[in-house]
Amino acid sequence: MTFLEAAIRAGVRIAAGNDAGAPLVLIGDMVDELELYVRHGMTPSAALASATTVTAALFGLTDVGLVEEGQVADLLVLDGDPLESIGALRGPAQVFRAGRPVQPGGLPVIAQAPRS
Repeated sequence: MTFLEAAIRAGVRIAAGNDAGAPLVLIGDMVDELELYVRHGMTPSAALASATTVTAALFGLTDVGLVEEGQVADLLVLDGDPLESIGALRGPAQVFRAGRPVQPGGLPVIAQAPRS
């Protein structure tokens, strides 16, 4: 049994996080981390929580991590169900930051005037 498997079985609250954006660490590595958690016995639901509600709680953040009234509206629109396959988090169809759509490069989407 690995240390990670032992922690998962013991019910340790695990906050997902990595050094994405640092040299030699690719942005997609967060999904790799969540897939690793699932491979070692965490449910997809618990893995998703480790990147949302658990992390928010451990950092004392009260306005992020949940989809409910009064929360900051950071959302991913996915083509698949991450509760069935955590890999569905790869390549979201749409990203919203604070309720506003963001394009893949991380810049806000700017409405374009209709062409005549």
